[in-house]
Amino acid sequence: MNSTQIAALTPEHEDPNTGWYNRFARHPYYGKLGVNSGVMLMNLTRMRLFSWTDYVVPIYKEYKLTMTWGDQDIINIIFHFHPDKLYVYPCRYNYRPDHCMYMSVCHGAEQLGVAVLHGSRGSFHAEKLPAFRAIFKATEERKSPAGYSPALFRTKKVGVTSQITGKVAPTYSQLSVDEISRAPLTTGGERTTGGCH
Repeated sequence: MNSTQIAALTPEHEDPNTGWYNRFARHPYYGKLGVNSGVMLMNLTRMRLFSWTDYVVPIYKEYKLTMTWGDQDIINIIFHFHPDKLYVYPCRYNYRPDHCMYMSVCHGAEQLGVAVLHGSRGSFHAEKLPAFRAIFKATEERKSPAGYSPALFRTKKVGVTSQITGKVAPTYSQLSVDEISRAPLTTGGERTTGGCH
C-alpha cells in the first residue's frame, strides 16, 4: 500500500461475463467489477484518520434496499467514492470457489499458486467442493499444539481433475501443499481427484 491507502482487497471477479457487481448491483461499487471483502487488509490508524465509521451508517441508510452482500457492499460504496484509498491486490491472495467453479479465472494462482484460500459460502464443508474440503480437513488434522507447521505452507504440485468437466485444474495443481498433499482427498469414504468441484 502507498501512504494514502487505508485498505487492500481483491477484485470480486476477474471476468466481466461472470461478475456480480457489473451485472446486478443497483448501487455504486469500486472499479469495473467491485471488490471482495473476504480477505481485507486494513491499516487501522489510517482508517481512523479517514473517519471510516462515519461513512458506514449513512451509506447503509441510503442504500440498504439495494444491497445484497451487506458489509461488502458498504465497502464497495466507500471505495467507489474514494478509490485512491484502496490498494487492489491479486486474486491469488483471496482464492475462492468463484475462481474455479466453471473455469479457472484467477490467472495469478495458475502461475504462482494460491497464497490465501478463502472458504466462502461453506466451501470448506461442501460435498460439491472436495478439494476445498480436503485442504480444510488436512489443515485441521495437521494442527500442532504450538500452531501450524511452516511446512504446511510450502507448495507442492499435485494434479487434480474436475469431477464435473474431467479437465485438470491447473490452479489446484499448485494449491496443494506438502503436508496436505499426503492426506487422501476423500468424500464419503471414496478417494477423489478433487479439483474445485
